[in-house]
This record gives sequence, C-alpha cells and structure tokens, in this order.
Amino acid sequence: MRKIKVLFVNGGLMDYGGISSFIINYLSYFDFEKFEVDIAVHGNQIGSRDKEIERFDCNIYHLPIKSQSYHKWKGEVLKLLKLKKYDIVHANADAGNGPILKIAKKANIPIRISHSHNTQVLTNNKVRIMLNNIQKKQILKYATNFFACSQMAGEWLYKNNKFEIIYNAIDYEKYQFNYEIRIEKRNELNLSDEEIVVGHVGRFDFQKNHMFILELAKRLKKIKFLLIGDGHLRDKIEKNIKKNHLNNIILLGEKNNVETYLNAMDFFILPSLFEGLGISVIEAQVNGLYCVVSNNVPEECKITKNICFCDINDINLWINEMEILKNKTRKMIDISNLDDKYNLKAQSKRLQDKYISLINNI
Repeated sequence: MRKIKVLFVNGGLMDYGGISSFIINYLSYFDFEKFEVDIAVHGNQIGSRDKEIERFDCNIYHLPIKSQSYHKWKGEVLKLLKLKKYDIVHANADAGNGPILKIAKKANIPIRISHSHNTQVLTNNKVRIMLNNIQKKQILKYATNFFACSQMAGEWLYKNNKFEIIYNAIDYEKYQFNYEIRIEKRNELNLSDEEIVVGHVGRFDFQKNHMFILELAKRLKKIKFLLIGDGHLRDKIEKNIKKNHLNNIILLGEKNNVETYLNAMDFFILPSLFEGLGISVIEAQVNGLYCVVSNNVPEECKITKNICFCDINDINLWINEMEILKNKTRKMIDISNLDDKYNLKAQSKRLQDKYISLINNI
C-alpha cells in the first residue's frame, strides 16, 4: 500500500503558538510507514521550531505572505500542490483556509480539510473583516471536511454546517507535576518556596490580553507573575512594566520546555479576549495547577475541577479568586482519571484513522 500524502498548512511560521504545537504534537505519534507528511508555512524566516520538524523527515515549504503579493502566493501554492500531488491538504489558517482550499480544488486534491483553531478574527479593520467573510464562504464551497478544536471554534467558522472536533491533545505524562523540577526551576528563577507564583503562557498579542495581567500585577504586588511567550507587543508590555515599577513580573520569553516551568507555578491564569480552545489551560490542569480563566474561553478546556471561569470585565472577581488560590496546596493529579479526548497518543491515532477512512471512501 502506498503512503498517503498529507500537507499541513500553517497560517504563520512554526513557532510556539497553538497551531504549530497542534501539528508538531500530532506528528510525534504519526505512523510514517503509512503517511508522507509535508508542512507549508507563510514567510521566509526560519521558524523557532523548524529544527523539531527534522526528526519527522518532513519537508517545510515557505510560502510568500499572501497579503504582500496575492498573485505570487497563489502561484507558489498551485505550483507546490501540482508538484507533490497530495491526497490531503489540511489547512490550519482559520478563515484563511478558504483561498488555500480553492487552489487545492483547482489542483485536484481529493481531500481538502478546513480546521478552525479560533473563535474570532484578529482585526477591527472593516476591509479585512469583509475579506474574512468572503474567505469563510470559500471554505464552505471548497472544503470537503470541516474540523474544529472546539464547539465554539466550529460554530464561528462554519455556522450551521456539520463539523468534527479534533482535540488539541497533549502528552499527559510530559506535563505531570514533578516536585524536584519545581525546586530546580524556582532556584533558577531566584524564587523561594514561600513565594506565590502565578503563571501565563501565550503569545504577546492582543488576543492574550496581557494588559489585564499587568493590571492584576499592579494590584497584587505580593504575587509573582511568570509570563512565558513572546510577540510583537513585548516592547509595549516591557515599557508598561518599567513605567509602573512592576518588579513582581518575570518575562521568560519563548521556551521549548514550558512543561518544566509549570512546576514552578502555584496557579495559572488565561484572561484571553477569545480562544479556539486554550491548550495552555489543559497543560496547566494536567500539571495539577488551579486555573482562573476568561469566560471567553470554551468550556471544553475544563478537564479537572481545578478551574474557574471569570468575567473578563470584572477584575475584582479575578483578584478575589486569586487571593483564595494563594492558600491552595500544590499537588500531583492522577492522569489515569483524565478524559482520553486530550490524550495525544489516542487522538493522533484517531486523526490518522480519519485520514485513512476519507481516502478509502473517495
């Protein structure tokens, strides 16, 4: 039996964002005796996780930025699809899936998957909003299958059309709490065992709502805030920290071993303005962390009882909840009791079985 040829399309580069993590995580359990996989990214720069892809023996194709030259982008996409003759194109660019799948249809790709990873578009620009609405209609016309990371993400991109949820799964064992690593990381960060540490993991952009975190830090001076991530808003955030003398904030930048730093935390926050799912909250819960999460985050991210959804418009609710959590004891949870829907090994096999089923039913 010949290998099934799959192209994953990422709307950006292979970095530490949720979509890149989804692709890399799932590939880590792929059967490459059955699948030949490539990844298409947007931009000429080397992604911070390109090196990780080498272990899968996958090609990474760098496409032009669509907004900079649509015709050049279209030509490069069509050229790649005709050259490689993929069986499946799995697009992960939200509304941007539309133009990709339109070209895939033209290139006679039989299985064209649109995958929604979000619940809102990152712009207030009226022209871009109109463009996104056009692209959503293209998805409905040219996709053969609709995937989403949550119910909210599916309803946002596909409205009343039927879609299948593909969970942003993780390796449960990798994220288990480890007391020895907790001590090691706290020593590395010059944190005593008595200090209360709240953590956040996410790209420094509008969606993740870092300014809300800075306001919390301003009002909770006795709590340390450990922020993991990077992005175009970092300079603005650093200036705000300096201006307000927020010495209780630690910026770690991007990390390829986030799971080790979760051990150093006492609880976790995610005040996002919107999320497709909130994979970082799932990682935090598996680590045994109590989580305070925005009411804009889908409830599917709840896998333990250690989570509280708070109104993002009421900062006092957050402060009260965090004051309570200061007194909670850090402990390991039994991962054998967790739902398999976020278990990476099981869900990667489910996706591969889905691919095989789709090909067999052409």
